[in-house]
Amino acid sequence: MNTRLCRDCKYFKTNGYTEPCSSCDLVLTPHFERQEKVDKISISFPILNNLTPTVPSCTNKLIEELGELLQIIGKGQGQSGEKLGVKEQSYLATNMIAEAFDVAQSAVTMAHTLATEYDIDLVGMMEAHTMKLRERGYLK
Repeated sequence: MNTRLCRDCKYFKTNGYTEPCSSCDLVLTPHFERQEKVDKISISFPILNNLTPTVPSCTNKLIEELGELLQIIGKGQGQSGEKLGVKEQSYLATNMIAEAFDVAQSAVTMAHTLATEYDIDLVGMMEAHTMKLRERGYLK
């Protein structure tokens, strides 16, 4: 049984990582101890535990996946002269999302690999990233 502890209010969550803590409104997730309560979709990516990624292998995979995403985006814009109907646009949009997930997984794997190698706090890095987004006016 998975149990996580909300560090701020000491509220235990059991098997309900995406449920907000009733005491402090934090959302607990499998890969980060806490997230601020904001309007967002929260997506968790697994740690790839059947691989031994390195920074160079993560970089190569990220570039490969980004290339695949760009290729689909180009098709969606009709850059090769395609005439796209609603069905084709929906199909391409679904594939764009799938490739965007591959890009995100590669980026998350790289971040996790670096954090593990250099003992860097990912939760603190996510909090700093969120603060940067607020400072730039991307978040309220």
